[in-house]
Amino acid sequence: MLLGAAALLWEEREALPGRVRLEREDRVLTHCWVRWERKADLSLAGGGERCYQLDPYAGTVTFGDGVHGRVPPPGEENIRVSYCFGGGEWGNRPAGAVSELIGALPRISQVENLTPMSGGTDRFAPEKAEAMGLEELAQRIGAGVPTLRDVAAELMKPGRDIRDELPKPILRTDVLEMKDLKPGMELKGTVRNVIDFGVFVDIGVHQDGLVHISQLNTPRRVSHPSQVCAVGDVVTVWVLDVDEKKKRISLTMKKPKDQTI
Repeated sequence: MLLGAAALLWEEREALPGRVRLEREDRVLTHCWVRWERKADLSLAGGGERCYQLDPYAGTVTFGDGVHGRVPPPGEENIRVSYCFGGGEWGNRPAGAVSELIGALPRISQVENLTPMSGGTDRFAPEKAEAMGLEELAQRIGAGVPTLRDVAAELMKPGRDIRDELPKPILRTDVLEMKDLKPGMELKGTVRNVIDFGVFVDIGVHQDGLVHISQLNTPRRVSHPSQVCAVGDVVTVWVLDVDEKKKRISLTMKKPKDQTI
């Protein structure tokens, strides 16, 4: 995420390597953008840190208040959000080319790309990639050689997901689909993914449930769910909410008070 900076001291620019983007027209500086970092928990950020907290499950972006994270600069059109999407060279569209949504998105009524989209390349033929060599190919896609080698090896096994080899929990025989889930229901599940804002748990209904970082069973706040869970862990969870239409399952690892012993 890029935010405009009306004034940025040279010392600050030196302290932000790779995070400052200058835009010029006819050699005249017109815009100064600074890339802010994503944090899993703003309460752990210092007052001067340029950071934000993203909860993609809820569709919210939260900035600091000056105590925990810096307050964004005032003004209009000073926040840019970037994302990556497929499409190859066809995706390199000029500014203003994107003006409507193909499908509905919650809380989004209009979209527009204010700047040209770039970086898209069509798929390489295997012969071209092989002739280029791993080192040059890794540099072009911004990955390390060992990582690229591992990815290439896994691509030779289409349809295989290493998470399928994780231990299976003992699932309830009366819970087979989302419609069988009820708030407060206790379940066993396997952690399938650990991300910044929570963990996804397989509870046997063909749709993983999300345990938000705030719903982890910890005595104190953690900065990242990986401090509590790892992929493959078998955990006990309780159902908070089920949205069949959006195929969302909200879970908690905190035992409901009415079930405490």
